[in-house]
Amino acid sequence: MMTDYVDTGLSKSSLAIILSRLKALDAPDPNMEQFATDSEIAADILWKSVMLHDIQDKAIADLGCGTGVLSIGAALLGARKIVSVDLDEKSLAVFRKNLEELEKDYSISEKIVMIKDNLLEFDKGEEEFDTIIMNPPFGTKTAHTDKLFLIKAFDMADVVYSLHKTSTREFIMDFADRNGFKTTYEFNYSFPIKNIMPYHQKRIQRIDVTFFRFERKKSYARNDDD
Repeated sequence: MMTDYVDTGLSKSSLAIILSRLKALDAPDPNMEQFATDSEIAADILWKSVMLHDIQDKAIADLGCGTGVLSIGAALLGARKIVSVDLDEKSLAVFRKNLEELEKDYSISEKIVMIKDNLLEFDKGEEEFDTIIMNPPFGTKTAHTDKLFLIKAFDMADVVYSLHKTSTREFIMDFADRNGFKTTYEFNYSFPIKNIMPYHQKRIQRIDVTFFRFERKKSYARNDDD
């Protein structure tokens, strides 16, 4: 990954420690696929995004933000503004508590705008975003949810980061291509899912996931006047 040096004020390991202390949902809804983003993976994802100059001083949207791991990490790494959207009030309540705890040491609350809304009904209005960063539902419980998140993200910014099951890699890349986006980077992880769902048999189940960076093709310039 060829980048210039970026001074974040935090090391990646320090970021991972901070994110590991954030509260998660006590009773996630299996139908909403509310899997907490692992702190080590989140830190690595965000670090790579910073080194590619897509976080610092940028306007970010976190779609399906949950309890705020990616939003908070982006704020700590210098994002100018983060709009965090989620349908679940319980998740947003935990997000607020996480911000309250962090405010003792980091002044990031003013950067983050939380919005409770259905993704399909969310209207960004005149808001301009540089980057979308998200960990959407994988579409395991409700088919094509991941595709709906991508459609919204592609409509909102020219750079989109999104986490998906590696088994869907070819579909995701083809879908991005058909919607005017090229895949510029792929990062693979073994994603831990704790035994919090009724159907889980193991204490921790791991699935292969890929974090994609998509960039709008020049021939598909976004027209916000449409």
